[in-house]
Amino acid sequence: NEMQATYVNATGTSRLITPALNTTGLTSIDLSFKTFFDDYGPGVTGKIQTSTDLNTWTDVPGWSITSGGGDVGPTTVNMTINQDLNSPTTYIAWTLVGDHYQFDYWYVDDVSIIETPSCPAPSALTASNVTTNSTDLGWTENGSATTWDIEYGPQGFTQGTGTTISGVTSNPYTLTGLIANTAYGFYVRANCG
Repeated sequence: NEMQATYVNATGTSRLITPALNTTGLTSIDLSFKTFFDDYGPGVTGKIQTSTDLNTWTDVPGWSITSGGGDVGPTTVNMTINQDLNSPTTYIAWTLVGDHYQFDYWYVDDVSIIETPSCPAPSALTASNVTTNSTDLGWTENGSATTWDIEYGPQGFTQGTGTTISGVTSNPYTLTGLIANTAYGFYVRANCG
């Protein structure tokens, strides 16, 4: 779908607005986009907002840009939105507020809007305390899982062909029985039942 851009005036608010999204029954959605802000001077704030009626807009906390500090990006932004949901008409806007005239440009691309997974994947996998036959595997839990499944094998192995350890309840987890001078890779899956 196409997004529309609205422009109130040079010293007011400009918005790039998604088409209506049906978020009925959802408690949160994940928004991801690539962005670059071309900064020509102070006085402009860029933020993400939501609305259910295109009249009342609510700021989404956790991410914004402010001009005057130089260009921002290019970067990929990943955020969770859990406000103004449970509506057949939810809109998301990339909003510029302030004295922006024609000099500040905000580029947005590769937008993805999906329902937040009920069992998100772990991230930031680490291996520490490496010995000749063991290592401590760690990760960041992004949901509420307390049990995980680990699959490991020689570096570059195809997922599904490694050795799987199910029902892991500690993070970090000490993996033993490794072969010295061998590079390993591993995957971690949250087990939410």
